[in-house]
Amino acid sequence: MNQEQVTLAAGADELGVLVGAVGAAGFFSLLIVIVWQVAATWRARMLAAREQQYQELAARYAQLLEDTVELQRRTAEEQRQTLDELTQTRLAVGSMGEDDARDRIGQDRTGVLRGGRPIHRPLRTSSGRSGGTP
Repeated sequence: MNQEQVTLAAGADELGVLVGAVGAAGFFSLLIVIVWQVAATWRARMLAAREQQYQELAARYAQLLEDTVELQRRTAEEQRQTLDELTQTRLAVGSMGEDDARDRIGQDRTGVLRGGRPIHRPLRTSSGRSGGTP
């Protein structure tokens, strides 16, 4: 009977070792799953935060693009206004110069001297000098 008890005790020991090994494997598997889930949750939060940053960046870029387009439109409009003003100024200065020249030589806008005689201008040659025959 002693032999049977030793065999049962040895079988119980082997069974206990097997149960302990399965229990330890289950415990470590549970720890691995918990760590894995915590890491996955942390990664998902980081990705969500990054996505939020990308959305904010895209919104800022869109706003900057709209501002740039508006500035370009304003600049083009200001350039048109400046060009119009410059053209008007050139015309005004040009007409003032013509009026001054006419007043200096005593002619009106038709090219006639105030005394009623037409002005005879000398012909210009190809070299740009006055006088001579063409």
